[in-house]
Amino acid sequence: MLLEYTSIPSPFGLILTAFSPAGLCFLGLWQDEDYLLADLRGRFPQAELIKHSGRFAATLERLSAYAAGHPDSFEDVAVDLGSGTPFQQTVWAGLRHVSYGQIRTYSELTASLGKPVTAVRAVAHGCATNPVSLVIPCHRILRNDGSLGGYYWGLERKRALLEMEGALKPQPRQSSLF
Repeated sequence: MLLEYTSIPSPFGLILTAFSPAGLCFLGLWQDEDYLLADLRGRFPQAELIKHSGRFAATLERLSAYAAGHPDSFEDVAVDLGSGTPFQQTVWAGLRHVSYGQIRTYSELTASLGKPVTAVRAVAHGCATNPVSLVIPCHRILRNDGSLGGYYWGLERKRALLEMEGALKPQPRQSSLF
């Protein structure tokens, strides 16, 4: 499998994206490109990685605009989620319906998927295994008590994303997060 990748700067650290011929298959947020590339290689060990050819420039422009605070649903962005189980695919599809600036709890997401309350932990795990952050907005899901819960790319980023979207009140910071 051939994957095209690139990274773009953002207020949240680097956004590293990888595209298969079918669409976006990875989106990671971190301050170090080597870390992100190692994560990408771990997820796709058989893939040949090449630098982005420009085919996906429109998606990258939209991601840059989003990171600058411009709302985007990304619902029309082609994603390649072939590595997910059917249950994960269901969770990821449900996440795409949580709009910019909105938040849901894991229980609310579970109910919206038509799953029993006993599936909340499995749904939370589905959120945690999301390979294309931002486009599939798992950062918009909180614990039932309203606390942030977890986020693969760090709770500081989750809070910063939700603050940027207006879903949480901004907190004063002493220094740059990323």
